[in-house]
Amino acid sequence: AMAAAAAAAVQRLRAEAAADAEAAGQADPECEVAKARLLQAAAELELPPAALDLLIDECGGAAAVAEMTGRKARVVRQGRGWASQPRAKPESGEMEALNVTERNAFMDGKKLVAVISDAASTGISLHADARSANQRRRVHITLELAWSADKAVQQLGRSHRANQTSAPRYVLLCTDVGGEARFGSSVARKLEAMGALTKGDRRAEIGSLDTFNLDTAWGRKALKALLAAAYAGDSSVLPHLAADSAAIESARAGLDAAQKGSEKELEVRRFLNRMLGLPLAQQRQLFDLFAAALREVVSAAKRDGRYDAGVADISAGARLLEPEALIWRDPITGARAHAATVEVDRGVSFADALSKLR
Repeated sequence: AMAAAAAAAVQRLRAEAAADAEAAGQADPECEVAKARLLQAAAELELPPAALDLLIDECGGAAAVAEMTGRKARVVRQGRGWASQPRAKPESGEMEALNVTERNAFMDGKKLVAVISDAASTGISLHADARSANQRRRVHITLELAWSADKAVQQLGRSHRANQTSAPRYVLLCTDVGGEARFGSSVARKLEAMGALTKGDRRAEIGSLDTFNLDTAWGRKALKALLAAAYAGDSSVLPHLAADSAAIESARAGLDAAQKGSEKELEVRRFLNRMLGLPLAQQRQLFDLFAAALREVVSAAKRDGRYDAGVADISAGARLLEPEALIWRDPITGARAHAATVEVDRGVSFADALSKLR
């Protein structure tokens, strides 16, 4: 009986396989109807264009914008819609030299806006060269920070090079979403480390980045203050949070999601990483609280004289209170270190104010 049942099952499977083979390549009417409906629904969707295409269109179109990317085609506006268009003839030599042609158009002043991507960010100079026709001061807008510090310096160096008539102005765009501060903090920390290692000055690569770097001793103190205000009711740093029960509950919910309820101590880097998984409104609220705690912690440290701003240039008027005194002499090299006490007036003197008024 079992052998007969097995034989019947094998025969049934063979029949189904033969039927499938016979129907192979034939369209199923139900599937065709479903496919047509999906294609129609996709065609009716009003999706926005890619960010790069929209940016080029808002800046005047391809005739006014020099595009230096790895793309072979772009989406351009046609009437009320958008259509794909090749950047050059597909089977011509124009495609290989396209970025060079666009770069020359920008440097010659034929196009006053340039868009450059990571694919074309090496070996292209876009600075206000004294030998080029376009010597306008460059405004370098970075839409997306590079993850690597050396790559970020390479990208910024496209518009800041030797023989320039004016230095560029950099604009680093960042949204108010709390989780995005994690990327800015990481790049700032790496840039400071690069400057400290290569030139002995953490400001050497791109200037002071203290406002971007959150993973510092003050950032860790601010995070501890936020945790203390949310869980222990400590109002010394964030008094408005301790007094608002609804804000406390919302902050606890966000912190619970960030901590995942498994760790007692939360590092700043991990806190910012896990903030990325929260809804945008919760990210914004948590980061605003963290930023407020950081401002208060730094302000308190400055009032108490405990805040170390590192090496700072004195650009205001200064008066020497105590003469320089030798505090250290290296026994091997003979290098000397001196210290002096100065009084700094960061305001404007009366004589300077009168001269500016005239």
